[in-house]
Amino acid sequence: TIDAALARWFTREFASQSPEIVARIRETVLANNPVSYAALRLVLAEGVVELIRPVPPIAHPTLVMTCEDDSGSTPEMSQAIATEIHRAEMQIVAGLRHLGLIEQPQTFLAPLLDFLRRHLP
Repeated sequence: TIDAALARWFTREFASQSPEIVARIRETVLANNPVSYAALRLVLAEGVVELIRPVPPIAHPTLVMTCEDDSGSTPEMSQAIATEIHRAEMQIVAGLRHLGLIEQPQTFLAPLLDFLRRHLP
């Protein structure tokens, strides 16, 4: 399933232009303890109820970010998370997939820095 996951995680352009980075991610995933990795996947498949209406509610400024073409953490999922947190802000990064932060870290930097500047003392 690693090939299918990598195809979901990276854009085709990035995978063809940066095969060494994709290979490192592949190696990292394959180096995981199989029992732990299976348990992680089960949590993701069944959901994490602690994130739904957490008690106590999150009271700090919150930025929820995802990539536009992330099939594992979709914009719709991010919107649902953001609606659970009072006054949360949401940012959708256009054109990237699940590991967009690895593909284009600078794309995430501006919205994150803007958020921090507005909310840190």
